[in-house]
Amino acid sequence: MKQNGKLSDEFEIPRVRHLTFSKLVLSLCLTFLAVMILAAIYQPLHSQLIRSRQELTFISSGWTVSYNGKEYDDVTLPRLGTGIIPKGATITLKNTFPAFSDVRALWLHSYYSALTVKSGGNTIYTYKTDAVDTNSYIGDSDHFIPLSEADSGQPLVITLTPTEPMAVSSFDVPAIGEESDFIRYIMGSNLTATFSGVFLVVFGLIAILISCMTILINRQFLRLMLSGAFSLNTGIWVLCYYNYVEIISHNAAYNSMLEFISLYLIPVWTMLFYAMIYSGRRKKAFLTLSFINIGFVVMVMFCHTVLAIHLNNFLLIFHLLALVEILFSFVIIAGSLKRRERLKRFQEKILLIGLIVFMLCSAADLVNYNLQKYLYLNFLHRNSVLFLPFGAVFFVVSLLMNYFYFIMDNTVQQKEKEQLLNIAYVDKLTQISNRTKCERDMKILEDGDKPYAIISFDLNHLKQVNDTYGHSMGDKLISGFATILDKCFGNIGTVGRMGGDEFIVMVSAQAKDTINQRLLAMEALLAKESRKDERLQFSSSYGTAYSADHPEMTAFQLYKLADSRMYEMKIRVEGPKVR
Repeated sequence: MKQNGKLSDEFEIPRVRHLTFSKLVLSLCLTFLAVMILAAIYQPLHSQLIRSRQELTFISSGWTVSYNGKEYDDVTLPRLGTGIIPKGATITLKNTFPAFSDVRALWLHSYYSALTVKSGGNTIYTYKTDAVDTNSYIGDSDHFIPLSEADSGQPLVITLTPTEPMAVSSFDVPAIGEESDFIRYIMGSNLTATFSGVFLVVFGLIAILISCMTILINRQFLRLMLSGAFSLNTGIWVLCYYNYVEIISHNAAYNSMLEFISLYLIPVWTMLFYAMIYSGRRKKAFLTLSFINIGFVVMVMFCHTVLAIHLNNFLLIFHLLALVEILFSFVIIAGSLKRRERLKRFQEKILLIGLIVFMLCSAADLVNYNLQKYLYLNFLHRNSVLFLPFGAVFFVVSLLMNYFYFIMDNTVQQKEKEQLLNIAYVDKLTQISNRTKCERDMKILEDGDKPYAIISFDLNHLKQVNDTYGHSMGDKLISGFATILDKCFGNIGTVGRMGGDEFIVMVSAQAKDTINQRLLAMEALLAKESRKDERLQFSSSYGTAYSADHPEMTAFQLYKLADSRMYEMKIRVEGPKVR
């Protein structure tokens, strides 16, 4: 059967080079395009943010804070000035509602705290006031408290009772406005996080879906599944951190629980990515760290569900573990650079750069968070995770580029494989199967359970054409005959050249009448082609053998039988000759 594609004049394996410069240019173009798209989306949303902020009234200054028998006057939020407030303690914040003339809502954000809000001495809102006694996990929550015109200018008293140890050291600035403006403001204030979170989740779901459908075909798609798991995990954490899940589900505890589980799982995927890049001892080290992180997550979940030691209480341990892993990763990377070790593939370099940027961003926000919480340097808003969203977006872009080049390399490798198979199994002159391929197909027919037939052909008068017109004309006679054979038998069997002027056709599960009809069609086509050029007179001797008639024979023995019958016909055409 004729093979697709043609070989070059020489039997060379084409060299596949990594066009690093071209890939770099393509990477820069893709990055530029992504930036332009984000900029086009950002501008109108940023305008919405400005408009929604103008509709809100923030109560940031003039607060009186009462805690532990002390009173702090003229406090400016979010800083409380009280240090970290222990579980079960009570802190009271007092101020006065600004004047407003229409129906509004008061927005508050609480951190693992029971909440009571009073206006003019009347309680207008309570939240989980029994959580301390029941040791309930309530998470951190956004509160939208309806107000009436009667609340305008009234004294405002907010009482907080932390339900978790070391959970409260600041309080977000309350604001007055409409709930829709609050939601737009929350989303607009965190545009980078919103885009990165949604993008990571969507990419993760698509990647996991594709890998699940293709992993049975190619185990290399495990890499895509790992990329999808990391992206989905990180995207869920980003959206939970900014309370989008709570806004949709109206369940603060579920949002916080999902936030911490997804956060604690991020190092698992990160260490697996490093293990995918490196080999030997370093691979084992990163795999060990990944299993340690899995054990940490299992331990935390056991404590949360069985021992009622809630997820957030392990955050400091997690930060220390993450810091150790970040330092270890950088030591490994620095050691590789010092020894001038080169990664084998271009996409691994992209992935490593993405990991480095992501871990640098993670380390920066880790330090920033702890400076705010434990050293009270909370001059920034609670949602001031400045670097991690950028790092996550950068890393997912590196994942996309990594997989893009992974597909390119796989395509090139597949092409190489096909070309090597062409070299191994295709006859150079005729572009049909060579002897090696034919003998391989004989074995396949022999091992199968279907009847088959083998036809042996010999091209007549080849020696005379070579002697009279030269070998170039003899080559045309050979290739022309191969084309005729392929037209007649190529769609029902394998057409091959066994060498010189000898050809073979192997047909499976075909009736004798069908084969005889094809042989008659071949004779007619040979005669037709012979009339085109008097120098190329196509004629062939052939012999046929059927496996059904000789079940005791192997395929090769059947071929020899067909060959002997072909030789008998050739004697009748050309006369006796020495084989």
